Amino acid sequence: MKWPFPRPSPDVLAELRKIAAIQEKPNPFALLFPSRRTGEFDAGITAAIYTAHFVVVGGRAKRLTARKRIARHARELATALRGMKAEEKAILLRFLPLRRQAMFDDFVETTHELADKARTVCRLAARPSGKLSSLARHDFVNELLDAAADADGNLTLNKRSERGSLIEALDLLSPYLPAEFTKGLSFSTLFRLRHTWGQNRRKKLKTLAV
Repeated sequence: MKWPFPRPSPDVLAELRKIAAIQEKPNPFALLFPSRRTGEFDAGITAAIYTAHFVVVGGRAKRLTARKRIARHARELATALRGMKAEEKAILLRFLPLRRQAMFDDFVETTHELADKARTVCRLAARPSGKLSSLARHDFVNELLDAAADADGNLTLNKRSERGSLIEALDLLSPYLPAEFTKGLSFSTLFRLRHTWGQNRRKKLKTLAV
């Protein structure tokens, strides 16, 4: 599938990793396996940009039927995989090469995240255009914060100076985003979004740890 929107260059992604304070652990098998933190972060940034354009450009209600069906199937798959018993998982793993078995748990978690993102796109695209742009901007900020946190990085805000690495990241990504994303993201809005994101993140991690 051809990428339909501007894609950040490797230099931009490298600068974003620096801004988000993502540091790679030494990996003696770097030539065989790509860096997990770098790969996850870059993929998260790219997906966030794609979603931003997809929601704004393709958010027409008449196109939602297929998307909702895809989101439902993704949720069903994610729920089925996570709900497997140990013996069921053992049987399923026998069909995978050994090198793939170690990635199975990551695949299950990724499937859950995919289902969540699909539901988010459907939820956003069903809104009126004005509300849609606002919600899409907010969701984009959440995806940036998630991408950094998932790679053990952090995007911050300084209330005293009203600056921070989150604002730096948004400024760097501005050329790759729809025009609608340049409005409505004041410091107070970003501060509120990040605070809410932090609360939800802690709840999510606590739930996963149970």
